[in-house]
Amino acid sequence: PMPRSRTRTIAAVAAATSLAVTGLAAAAAPAFAAGKPVVIDCKGKGVAKPKDIVLACADANVAVTGLKWTSWTANAAKGSGTLSWNPCIPTCVAGKAETFPVKVTLGRLASGGGLDVFSGMTLAFPKGGPTGEKTSTYLLDNAAR
Repeated sequence: PMPRSRTRTIAAVAAATSLAVTGLAAAAAPAFAAGKPVVIDCKGKGVAKPKDIVLACADANVAVTGLKWTSWTANAAKGSGTLSWNPCIPTCVAGKAETFPVKVTLGRLASGGGLDVFSGMTLAFPKGGPTGEKTSTYLLDNAAR
């Protein structure tokens, strides 16, 4: 069993990094071809087949890096990479990042303002993930700026 303080910290980090879907901003949205979905990066720009997806834009303590995509269609994308996750123990500044190999699936297509955006990501951990997780699902910030 994990110490109680670590369990609370992990729960707090997980809650902070499960980003809410925030509607698409039509006015500033760049033009992308329909049917060519993108992921919105931390700068609010649409990126097709990104090499990295940062889940905690404020401090980059949670990110999927080194992404290699095996498929990218109008409905879903699949690939693999590495989850880099800072459990913030004893603090986020002093915490050491942990890494886990992941299989990535993007979905939950959202459309608006000339964009088709993947707003959901599921990670599968073939060797176990943070706190022994087998899978984890995130809602991605999809506000184009």
